[in-house]
Amino acid sequence: MAAGLGVVALSGSWVAGIVSERASVAARLELSQAADANAQIAAQFVDPWHATAMVNGVFAALALIIATFVLALPAFSTPERTLPTWVRSVSWAGIGLGALGVLLFVLMYFDLLLAIPKAAG
Repeated sequence: MAAGLGVVALSGSWVAGIVSERASVAARLELSQAADANAQIAAQFVDPWHATAMVNGVFAALALIIATFVLALPAFSTPERTLPTWVRSVSWAGIGLGALGVLLFVLMYFDLLLAIPKAAG
């Protein structure tokens, strides 16, 4: 499950698309007709970009939490109980994908991945 959430965090999801479109519409509705070009760019690009980053970041954080919980589970049970190898492998994959997803969230949300477009002039 954690690896699947990590893949969704990296590839995007239907939920992220819906949230992005909603942020775009909401931001455009708040604009006045006399809004400058930079405000229009923010409404049409930056706000949806940040909304997509937030949703994907939530999926990545969930992947990290679930994978860490699964890997830590044997520590809280009887000493004889161990996880099957495939469960540990998939959990480590979930941690890797989740960590990469959180990194991409930070880069996208704080505009470190790509610069915010600005109007000329």
